Amino acid sequence: MEAPQFVVDRECVASSFREWQEEQLRLDAQLAESVAALDAYQSNLDNWQQELVREREELRQLRADLQRAQAARGGDSQQLAALTTELESSRGEVARLQSDLAAAQSLEQELNDALTAQQQPAENRDTQSHDALDAAIEDAATSTGQVGTAKGGNGGVEPRRGVSPVLGSVMEQFGKLRQQRSLNRSTNKTR
Repeated sequence: MEAPQFVVDRECVASSFREWQEEQLRLDAQLAESVAALDAYQSNLDNWQQELVREREELRQLRADLQRAQAARGGDSQQLAALTTELESSRGEVARLQSDLAAAQSLEQELNDALTAQQQPAENRDTQSHDALDAAIEDAATSTGQVGTAKGGNGGVEPRRGVSPVLGSVMEQFGKLRQQRSLNRSTNKTR
């Protein structure tokens, strides 16, 4: 038996094959173009990602700097608040000390006035007692008949020769006492 013969049109097959090959080339070109576009897009994405990483790191650095600045400012604010509180308490202490000083000065003035008032009657009494003492010495000397004739270097009355030594010693002691009191009076007046 004989095999059937098929008649194939070569030209038709060759033309189909060429169309298919052209289609393949076109598809390959489109595929290559798409792959190139994807590569370019991927490259852009990689660049953007690197830029985002840099920006994120810069942002972290800025945040860290900001936090440090805020912490420093917060520390400064706390220190400023503490200093303000200390200043206010110091001002209160100064005001209290000034009022204490005014009260002490007022008390000092009152005490000075009281001392002056007390010294004046004491000086009057001292003067009166000196006068009375002088009169008593004169009376004692007159009654014994031994009136002093001269003042000694110590301010006391010197008895005449022949007077009792005891009476002379007493009169000398009274003279010293008078001299001492007169010195005390003159120093009290100069104050």
